[in-house]
Amino acid sequence: MTAALRLRDAFAAYVPRWLSDRPGLNVGFRTLWAVAAADDASLEVLVRGIQAAWPGVGDPSALGAIGSSRGIVRGLGDTNASYASKLQTWHDQHRARGSARELCRQIQAYLPHRPLVRVITRWGWWTSIDSAGTISTVSAAWDWDSVSNPERNTAAAPWWSDLFVVIYSDPYAKQETLGSGLVVGGTNEGIGHKCPVEQFDALAGLLAEWKAGHSRIRAVIWSPDPTYFVPGGANVPDGRWGQWSMDVGGVRVVSSRYSDCRFWEF
Repeated sequence: MTAALRLRDAFAAYVPRWLSDRPGLNVGFRTLWAVAAADDASLEVLVRGIQAAWPGVGDPSALGAIGSSRGIVRGLGDTNASYASKLQTWHDQHRARGSARELCRQIQAYLPHRPLVRVITRWGWWTSIDSAGTISTVSAAWDWDSVSNPERNTAAAPWWSDLFVVIYSDPYAKQETLGSGLVVGGTNEGIGHKCPVEQFDALAGLLAEWKAGHSRIRAVIWSPDPTYFVPGGANVPDGRWGQWSMDVGGVRVVSSRYSDCRFWEF
């Protein structure tokens, strides 16, 4: 405990003279001091236990447990101070839970360097958050699979609530081929996208936690090119992205998607 709160320092002012710290006559005082010191230790544990539940006040080692109880994932670039700040505003964050705007915020807050993030509905509502935290929503064409999977694109189809997440930053290296540098089953990285399993699980859990209950994340797209997937732009899906590949004239099979992007489909 702090010196201002220690019982062993305070009780001397309240004991009678015969129990005071008199030279040669202080056995009683020493006994009381030892009892007060033990009480100080117990109070220290009590106070720290109470403060541990207060992010930014208590021991930083408790932040993980607080985050789990409040449903706030620690970001890859978070310091103890920045994570504690997030945990202090958890009520405000959960009030907007289920909205595309808050989903954008949570994805950006998890990833390093605050990348541009978009959440796009199957029917063309684009919600974006830039590196400054500014959020915008616009309507623009989005055709993921009307050609490859026409059955998914009717109002009565169960795919109406699909969401597509685009992230314009990729902190993970790409595994282009099954070369000698990859030991399948012996590492914690995936094939195609070298994302550690614990980070994949954290982001997948975040998406499940913050999306609306009725919606489904159809794909997470990691884009290295800021000209891809711009509302109203040319570099968007052409209706054939529901499958990884497509036939060209019945002669050859080619990729239906941008090969420099990485796609997570759950």
